[in-house]
Amino acid sequence: METKTNLWEKSKSAVVFYVYTTADEFLKFKSSVDQHILNSHLKEVKVIVLTADSKMNIEKYSLYNYFSPKDLSIFGKIKKKNKVVGEEDLEALRLKHFDLFICFGTPTKKVAKWINGFSIPNRIGVNCENQDFFLLNLKSALNSIQEMISFAVTTLSKIA
Repeated sequence: METKTNLWEKSKSAVVFYVYTTADEFLKFKSSVDQHILNSHLKEVKVIVLTADSKMNIEKYSLYNYFSPKDLSIFGKIKKKNKVVGEEDLEALRLKHFDLFICFGTPTKKVAKWINGFSIPNRIGVNCENQDFFLLNLKSALNSIQEMISFAVTTLSKIA
């Protein structure tokens, strides 16, 4: 029986967090997540998209959850009155066990504090600036989101 020796193969569940920039970049992100993460060995994947102030103009996809910094209260929790778009209760999601958290982009300080509430042992940031709560912050000179996702999966496949 072959033992799984790297971080990527050991992980059974993951939360993927993406800081929304443009519609074109988001479509590339979605395509790459479908290719590299959703069609991988992972049994459970949750995708959270941090949007700008308005979620109205973003094309919505099932399996994706969308929220903005305005959806967070001063206490660092999702406001009950706000309409977070998606199938998940994001506050309940923070309490669930996941093996891996991968963040693409730099969240605001308020959102970073909310992310810190996840009790996920393996927190990976990809090109996240000034985020010291990640176990590992991967820096990539690659510009496209597809290359960054591929780089992250490849790198995690090499870490024991």
